Amino acid sequence: MTLAQVFRRSEAVRVAGTTAGVVVRWDRETGWAHLAIAVPGAGPARFVGFHRFAEGGEEAVVAELAAAGCVTASAPRLDDELMEIEAVLALRELATDAAR
Repeated sequence: MTLAQVFRRSEAVRVAGTTAGVVVRWDRETGWAHLAIAVPGAGPARFVGFHRFAEGGEEAVVAELAAAGCVTASAPRLDDELMEIEAVLALRELATDAAR
């Protein structure tokens, strides 16, 4: 499943409308990431799934987020094994779905 598909199937994204905050915690060793959606005014970020990013460094993660419709909202925060990045997800087709 692609990253965009993970976001599109999330009820949290649909509730947010056309924009939602995305929190990605990526394990650089395995390539797997924990994905959460932060809906303004709805409490803490909600888990939406796991995703395995293509091999590469943080640039590859940022590029894949951009391809899925995300705009990076923070510089990546790195520790020994994990990277955390916040982004804003803007999927135009979700606004169309909400209007139906």
